[in-house]
Amino acid sequence: MNKTILCVKKTQENIEQYRSKKGTAQHIIKESADTYWCNYCDKIDSSTRLSAVWNKARQMNGTLPNVAHKYLIGANGQNIDQNAD
Repeated sequence: MNKTILCVKKTQENIEQYRSKKGTAQHIIKESADTYWCNYCDKIDSSTRLSAVWNKARQMNGTLPNVAHKYLIGANGQNIDQNAD
């Protein structure tokens, strides 16, 4: 086969793998967020401040400014810093 055709085929395979892994990651993140929110809601009682609940909802939506820690947990349990280059 022509070298160009091989590169295009490899690129297409990479795109398919990327989309598959992206979908898996999105599913895991959504599942984690749902579980976290359910656990948070279970801890809410009559003494919980409404502002704390709204702040948590904003944080979950990503609209709370200055969220200090943005990291993922790797397969080996270590934090993966998104801001690291």
